[in-house]
Amino acid sequence: MKSKQRNMKRVLITIFIIFLLVGTAMSWRRRRRRRRRSCRAVNCGVGSWTSWSSCSRQCGTSGEQTRTRQLVRAASCGGSCPYKLRETRACNRNRCQNSGTPHSSGCSCRSGYRGTCCEYGEFRLSSMPKLANSPSTTLNRKRKDHAVFYV
Repeated sequence: MKSKQRNMKRVLITIFIIFLLVGTAMSWRRRRRRRRRSCRAVNCGVGSWTSWSSCSRQCGTSGEQTRTRQLVRAASCGGSCPYKLRETRACNRNRCQNSGTPHSSGCSCRSGYRGTCCEYGEFRLSSMPKLANSPSTTLNRKRKDHAVFYV
């Protein structure tokens, strides 16, 4: 009789231990599921735009300005970040002076002009108004159209 009681105790203890282990595992799964449900998708947050930068070129066809903003809150729980952090825009395009032809690094100047944007031109003394008795008009009278100045 005592051996039957011992066997019965062992069986009951074994069943109790199994029940305890299964119950603990089930409650752990429930807690884990609850944590997942409580996480809501949060999109990122961004700051204000900076001022536009100065233009990368004075003239030509490839001038650009940029502005940026900082990420102030990262996306979480499956959220996204649909915002741009950098913008560019065109500037100083086709701004050649004195009928220059624009290209990627500046302008091709027509004859008589120079400079990145054709801003410097040549002119001859004979095309300037003459001042009475000035040294330059004396030079101009002696060697007409040979003196060239850059402005």
